[in-house]
Amino acid sequence: MRASPTENNRVWLLLCAMVFIVLGPAFAQAPTATLVGRVTDLSSAVIPGATVAVRNSGTNRVRTVTTTSQGEYTVTTLNPGIYTVTITMPGFQAANESHLDLQAAQTARQIGRASCRERV
Repeated sequence: MRASPTENNRVWLLLCAMVFIVLGPAFAQAPTATLVGRVTDLSSAVIPGATVAVRNSGTNRVRTVTTTSQGEYTVTTLNPGIYTVTITMPGFQAANESHLDLQAAQTARQIGRASCRERV
């Protein structure tokens, strides 16, 4: 005995619903944090082209970005955790900030806090 088209549709609908219920959470985005900032020297002049390395202290995963012509940077999709930020630029002393605690859905700003010092 063959199933009617209506019964086949119900079976397919049930299977699709089950797949969605099981796999749906896998496609949901995990809450992440964003870090933004501006790199300046001691005279508050912006430093374009500086390298900003953001290291997760728990996983040692490093994300690296370069500052814009306005000395600004953005690092997105960071997992919540404790981070160390290191800023480097040839001709300048590296700047470090440790124990930066980033929470889910947080945008942490480092405007004016991360300054490189000129090497003497």
